[in-house]
This record gives sequence, structure tokens and C-alpha cells, in this order.
Amino acid sequence: MDALSYKYIPVNVWSKFYNREFLTQNNLRFYEDMIYEDVPFWASVYSNAKRITYIKTPLYFYRKNRTGALTTLKGKEVFDVLKAYDRVENSMKKAGHWEKYHCAINLLMIMDYTQKLWLLDPKYKEEFYNIIKSLPINLNEINYEQNNFSEIEKISVRKFEEMQKTDYKTFCKNNPRLCNG
Repeated sequence: MDALSYKYIPVNVWSKFYNREFLTQNNLRFYEDMIYEDVPFWASVYSNAKRITYIKTPLYFYRKNRTGALTTLKGKEVFDVLKAYDRVENSMKKAGHWEKYHCAINLLMIMDYTQKLWLLDPKYKEEFYNIIKSLPINLNEINYEQNNFSEIEKISVRKFEEMQKTDYKTFCKNNPRLCNG
């Protein structure tokens, strides 16, 4: 599969049909000890698939702001997203796919982390910030200025770049909307 297209296909499980034989043959399963389990599952599916077919016809009605939805979580459970991407990296390396997909995955990770920082309960933001700030992501490899990235992707990478260079209090002073959510 094309590494660049990885970022254009959402990781959520509910938006896809899966061939059971394919899942069984590749021993693809969900992690049961975390939320955001669809992130490492999708990475394994994508890296093992020989082909993926896209259908434009909407077949699913998704309700936003539903009580209990992952997008409404603001507590410490949000930190599971860190575990999810760690498992993506580990499974991709084990399968020999990390070199091919790591730039696209790092972009998705950066976007996901900056979104989670914005939504997170203020009492957890500094701890989450310091964890994601310390991650060894080489932004030069992503090369967002030369690739065909959306404006939101560019903003997310710029914010992450700023995080890597500054402490939490300074970052919040420069980005009050991100820190005050």
C-alpha cells in the first residue's frame, strides 16, 4: 500500500468492512487493555493489506458528541493514545513496515496529540504536554512544507515543533486556546 495515502484513510474501525479470512490469516486483533484500540488495529490492517477499495456511498450514520464517545473524553484515559501509537510503532517495526510508513504515522500522531491536548481536562494538560514534547519525532522527515498537506496538518506540525522548543507555561502563553480548551 502507498505510504502517503495512509494519512488519508481514517483509522476508525466503524468506517470499514473487513474480510474475516484476511484478519484471521494475519492474526489481526484488537488490544483489549486500552481505549483507542482502533489506531494500532488499523495500522496492522493497512500494512498487511494488498489492496483496499474505497466506496463513495455513505453506508454509516455517525453521531457526534454522543455520551461516552472517545471524542468527548477529557480525563486521564486520554493518555491511552500514547500507548496506541507506541503499539503502532512496535507492530510496524516487527512487520518490517516502519521505514515505509513512519512519516505518515508520525503526522497522524502529531495531529492526534495536539487535538487531545486541546480537549484534555486542564489538570492533565501539562503532564500530557511534557510527555509528547519529549517524543523523538524528527520533523524534518515529515517535511510538511513541501508535501501536499492540509492547513490543519501544517498547523499541527508547527504547534508540535513549538512544543519541542519551549516549556509548557511559555507554550500556553503563546497558545492560550490550546491550553485553556
